[in-house]
Amino acid sequence: MGAAYTPPRPRDSLATRYRWGGIVLLACGWITTAHSTPDNKNTPLPTSELRIIFDDTLFTPTQESDALESQTLQLLSSLTPPEVNLRIWRLGTRLEELAPILPIHKRAGAQKKAPPLSATALFEALEVVSSELQQSKIPGDHNIIVVTRGLPNGDMEQQEERLTLLSQRLWQEGIRLYVVVYAPTHEQLLLSQLATLSSGDYQIGEDRKSMERLLRHTLEQLTHPDYLSLNAGLIKIDERITAATLLINKKKPADKIQLITPTVERFDATRPPSNVTWHATPLFDVIHITQPKLGTWQLQSNNIDDIENRLFVTTDLKIAA
Repeated sequence: MGAAYTPPRPRDSLATRYRWGGIVLLACGWITTAHSTPDNKNTPLPTSELRIIFDDTLFTPTQESDALESQTLQLLSSLTPPEVNLRIWRLGTRLEELAPILPIHKRAGAQKKAPPLSATALFEALEVVSSELQQSKIPGDHNIIVVTRGLPNGDMEQQEERLTLLSQRLWQEGIRLYVVVYAPTHEQLLLSQLATLSSGDYQIGEDRKSMERLLRHTLEQLTHPDYLSLNAGLIKIDERITAATLLINKKKPADKIQLITPTVERFDATRPPSNVTWHATPLFDVIHITQPKLGTWQLQSNNIDDIENRLFVTTDLKIAA
């Protein structure tokens, strides 16, 4: 008996081929996209806003005080937890956002001596920054830190009405202003009132060392970072910790600081591993480690017992109080 007749399969039309080809390409594209999408589970979403405005005159020395270094900006950036949306501004002849935070001497106009900060320029800058904060969708704390050498004499009488309006605006929008003044030559009543009326704070740093410590303390107060104690230079890293930042103070600029990993690898600021960023300054070193090895690390420094030393950590879960 002969085989049953099977009609020939009709040839796919060109349109049919493209249709099936498109489905295959879409499927391949979906698979590729699904596998190439970065995993953002470990990237915390911002929960608060922080803006820092630096008076340009801080970066040129005067008879009364030394200049701040650009490392101060790096310090604040390094110590800010990832949950805080930080933006740093420089206020000179105009307001300029420092992104990325480059050394001050490499920026246009940095070689020229900055004119004294006026109340008008400061108020205009605060209005710009507070308006930008008002547009933020982040519901947490909104804070501004102003770092300055102070305002000239005579600005107070001319700015009382503007002071009242601006402080009311900051208070109504829930923005707190923190002012840190570096070695002022006279009383800064206007700045003190502005900080107080916005429920913020006003502080004075007499020299560069006290100034940088004030900034660090203010930053800790506003950002509430997780940190662990340094027990005789021993640092215990467990599986919860995804990044660590060490802040180590120096007694002398020439002080040497070294780290020893759990696998007994030793390094310093001159040759850090690829996962370590090390900022060395005359007053302190900031060491940031991403994905640190599990186990006990050892810090070697002749200033190891300084109570101002800090180990800030980024964890999968916030450390319980």
